[in-house]
Amino acid sequence: MSPISNQVKTTIDKLAALNLTSYPVDEAISLINEIGKFGGVSVTLHKEHRLTRARPNGRGEIFRCRDSLSFKPSKYNTTFQRASTPNMTMFYGVLIPENANPNEVRDPRVTCTFESLPWIRDKSKKGLQKITYSIWEVIEDIHLIAIVQNRDFSSKMLYLNELYEAFNSFIKNYPEELESTLYVTDFFAKEFSKDVKEHHCNYILSALFTELVVKMGFDGVLYPSMRLSGDGINVAITPKAADRCLKLTTVTEGLIYKHFEHTTIDNLTLNNQIVDESCFDVFKETEHHAGVKSCLESIGVGTIDDLY
Repeated sequence: MSPISNQVKTTIDKLAALNLTSYPVDEAISLINEIGKFGGVSVTLHKEHRLTRARPNGRGEIFRCRDSLSFKPSKYNTTFQRASTPNMTMFYGVLIPENANPNEVRDPRVTCTFESLPWIRDKSKKGLQKITYSIWEVIEDIHLIAIVQNRDFSSKMLYLNELYEAFNSFIKNYPEELESTLYVTDFFAKEFSKDVKEHHCNYILSALFTELVVKMGFDGVLYPSMRLSGDGINVAITPKAADRCLKLTTVTEGLIYKHFEHTTIDNLTLNNQIVDESCFDVFKETEHHAGVKSCLESIGVGTIDDLY
C-alpha cells in the first residue's frame, strides 16, 4: 500500500484552506482538476425505483404541472446548493432503498420536509405550512456517484453501509491508490455532510465536485441526508437525466402543524392517476386525512391560534 501522493495531499489541503466567503470558484475548480485519478462508488437507479420531492406552497399557491414540481429553472438558480452551482441546476429527490431496515426512516416525506423547510428543524419555531409532495418513477437507468465515505453517516442505514463496505472492498484491490483515494473521498464526504446554516458559499466545494462528476458522464450524485444525520438518502440529478428518466406519477398536498419540537403532517389531497404531466387538476381528498382536531391533539395544543 503506497502512501498518500504528495500532490493529492497538497491539493486537498489547499482546498480545505480556501476562504469560501471570498467565492474562490476559479481557484477551487483549478484545484479539483489537479486531484487526478481516484476511486469512487457508482450506483445505478433502475426502472421502478421511486424518488420523492417536496415543495412548500406559498400563500394561495397550487402546483398543477410537472415543471412546477421538478428542478428549479436555470434563471432562478442563482446560488450554490449542496450539489448544484449557479451554472448547473439539479433535480433533488429522496430515495428509500428496497432493503431498508424496519427501524429506518421509511417515509421519504420526512427527509424531504427536513431538507426543504429550515424552520422545521428549529425547535423554537411553530406554525402551519402547506406542502406538496411529488413521487417520480424511474423509467430509464440513472447513473450516479455515491458519496458514502463519511462513516458517521454510512453506519445509520443498511443501504449506505453496504455501499461503504463495497467501496472499501473495491479500493483495496488498488493498493497503490488506496490512501490517496481515501484522502480525497473522505474530504468530499465531509463537504457533503456539512451543516450549512449560514451563507450558501459554504456549499461551493460539494457543488463543484458534483459538477465534475457530471462532466465525467454521470447523471449526478447520491449522498446521505445531513438534515437527518445520515438517516435518509438524497439524490441530485441533472435536468437532462430527470426529463429523460423520470415520470411524475403521484402528487399529494399536505399541511404541516408545528408547535416547537412537536410536528405532524396531515394528508389533504391526492392525484395518483396523472396522465398529462403538463396539466393535472383532478385531486381528491385522501383516505388518510386526519383533520384539524386530531392534528392539534397530536402536537399537544388546543387551537390553531396556538400555532401563531
